[in-house]
Amino acid sequence: MSINDARFACLISRGFDSEATNDMELKWLVSLGATSSDLNGAWKEFLELQGFLYTTYPDAKRAWLLALGYSGSTQDMLNQYWSDCPSQYPEESTYTQEYKNEYV
Repeated sequence: MSINDARFACLISRGFDSEATNDMELKWLVSLGATSSDLNGAWKEFLELQGFLYTTYPDAKRAWLLALGYSGSTQDMLNQYWSDCPSQYPEESTYTQEYKNEYV
């Protein structure tokens, strides 16, 4: 299954409307605390809320996926993530908890 198909199926299973996948992904990120009205901005906010300093989008997203226990290329990890269809409310990684303990 492609990343897009896995992402679409996961978001539908989480109760998001069957509309454009990017729109559903934005709604998912907003449900997790992002406030931006555009997808890239929402990912930036979500990753920062998870404790990942936003240097560049690919680096922050890769670090987040690695912290969740995925491995391989970023594309492989994204495919694994959406195929697993994790909880709507992601578990905090050890990194995130350590960050919160130190800075929050």
